[in-house]
Amino acid sequence: MAFANKVVNVDRLSALPHEIALHILSFLSISDLTRVGILSHRFRALYLSTPILSFTEFPSESIRTSNKRLELMSSSDRFFTRRGQNKVQSFSLYWVCEYHFRETATQRCCSVEKSRIMPWIENAVNCNVEKLHV
Repeated sequence: MAFANKVVNVDRLSALPHEIALHILSFLSISDLTRVGILSHRFRALYLSTPILSFTEFPSESIRTSNKRLELMSSSDRFFTRRGQNKVQSFSLYWVCEYHFRETATQRCCSVEKSRIMPWIENAVNCNVEKLHV
C-alpha cells in the first residue's frame, strides 16, 4: 500500500510558549487581534488574555456609519465580557465621535458612544491596568 506524501503545515505561533505568543500578539490592533481569536480555541484563549489592548486603529469600513460604529462597539462589549478579569498591562483608546448630522443628532450619537466606551475603561481599571492612554 503506497501513501502519498503529505505536507504538514506547522502552526508556529501555537508551538510557542504562552508568554511569547502573548508578546507577539501585543503588537496587533484590536481588529487584527479579533481575527486571530477566531482561528482556534488556543488562539481564542490568547486573544482573551492579551495584556496589551490597543483600541486605536479601526478599519474605515467599521466606523463609517453610525450603525457600523454601534456594531463595532457591540463586538468590543462582547470581548470585554468574555475577557473577564484577565490582567491588563496597557490599554490604549482613541475614539473620535465625528458625524455630519444636525447638532442634536450628533450630540445624541456621541452620548451613546460615550456610554458604551466608559465600561471598557472601567474594565481596564478593574483589571489593574498599569498604563492607560485615552
